[in-house]
Amino acid sequence: NDGVYSYAVGEEKELSNLYPLYKEIKKLNFFEATVKEYVEEKIIAFDEINKLKKEPIVNSIFRTDFVYFKTMQYEIEPEFFQILEEINSLMKKFPEMIIEISAHTDNSGTREYNLLLSEKRAQTTYEYLLKKGVDASRLKATGYAFDKPIAPNTTEEGRQKNRRVEFKVIENK
Repeated sequence: NDGVYSYAVGEEKELSNLYPLYKEIKKLNFFEATVKEYVEEKIIAFDEINKLKKEPIVNSIFRTDFVYFKTMQYEIEPEFFQILEEINSLMKKFPEMIIEISAHTDNSGTREYNLLLSEKRAQTTYEYLLKKGVDASRLKATGYAFDKPIAPNTTEEGRQKNRRVEFKVIENK
């Protein structure tokens, strides 16, 4: 009664491969048929970076567990240098990989303030990796403010988890 659903699962699935199924569904008079692609993100712990034998797949995310910026600041704390060095090593190990540095905040304060803060944190991280020799064409820096929480912003623990920096593989040339 709710409709017809079909799922295609696997790393090599192409959206165009679903077109024959789409045509069949249309023949059955389902006029609101849509085809959607969902790519699951794979979270990789930082202590796993050195163990990687092959290049991380697109949408792999390296997520920090701690905030490496002081509250309402965007200067890098010394504890963050080790993680940045691991990312730098990863970029050297896989020279075709392109990553997005995304900085996130909790929902304390206005969206405008948090967007600016997250953009500055992403940019500071980007500039650090540039100074370490990573080519600018392999990095993208984005601030998301509190638009992509991974925990509820209703507790201090949740807000702390949301204040994070992630490194997402967005392309493998």
